[in-house]
Amino acid sequence: AIGESPQRDDDERKELEIRRSHSPSRRVQKPGCERLREALGSNEAFKKLYLELCELAISTYKHVSRLRSARYVGKDLANFYCALNEPQKAIVFFLDLLRELKAEKWNSLASQTLLELANCYKKLNDSLSYTKTCAAIACSVDLETLVRTFYFDDFLKSLKSIQKQLTTSDRGNVNYLALE
Repeated sequence: AIGESPQRDDDERKELEIRRSHSPSRRVQKPGCERLREALGSNEAFKKLYLELCELAISTYKHVSRLRSARYVGKDLANFYCALNEPQKAIVFFLDLLRELKAEKWNSLASQTLLELANCYKKLNDSLSYTKTCAAIACSVDLETLVRTFYFDDFLKSLKSIQKQLTTSDRGNVNYLALE
């Protein structure tokens, strides 16, 4: 079983006592094996540990100036949020990755990230952002023609939907259609 070594358990207990003596107000974490056991036993504990480790990895990579690596951990985190059906949390990480990929001219990977963003915006019913993303996908030469055509058609449908919303609601908000 995970971490069942009498010698290791004794070493971890001694280390724990040393930590407590150095900083009595500091929250002492459980040994790694115990945390892993808990995470594998409960979905909520797994989610908590995964998010904690991702946050630690991202901050560590940023601290040592490895932004690309931090963005890729962010991409994994965004996919995790998508799997949890929380696309609003995933968008931030996808946008960070997209900026990084465009800056480094990784156009093919940027196009794939645009597809992920489009899925998130669609799940959130964010018409304006979805329309902008569809336009960017339709213009991406790195994607297959069939994919680009699909998103161009969605762009047109979404644009018509936005125009209908404008005609039925306040027409004074002209900036609503401004595609940045």
